[in-house]
Amino acid sequence: MALFPRRPVKRRRDGTFEINIGEPERQIVGAQLEQLRDLLMGEGPLLNRLFPTAYPDDPERDREYQDQMRGPLLESHFAAIEMMQATIDAQVLDESQLSQWLQTINALRLVVGTALDVDES
Repeated sequence: MALFPRRPVKRRRDGTFEINIGEPERQIVGAQLEQLRDLLMGEGPLLNRLFPTAYPDDPERDREYQDQMRGPLLESHFAAIEMMQATIDAQVLDESQLSQWLQTINALRLVVGTALDVDES
């Protein structure tokens, strides 16, 4: 039996997207959003994949990069989390909303992967 009996996201003729995920899945993801927001407000190794080192061989240059990019990246993550919280029960999303859902789900994936020490090898 398939985990998803139908496609979880289906593009509609009007350019919007039908979200075919059940209430249990929505509750699970929704419950993680506040935890992700809290995690983003701090520091720590769980955030390494969300804010990767840009210049591994040049700590000073990397620090400058992080100083310039971390703020905008955080704002983007917070906006995506807020959008997902506001639309978690929606059956239809526009392209912008779906993009922010995907950004948030990807951030959750990266944090969980880091916590579980999952790597690409």
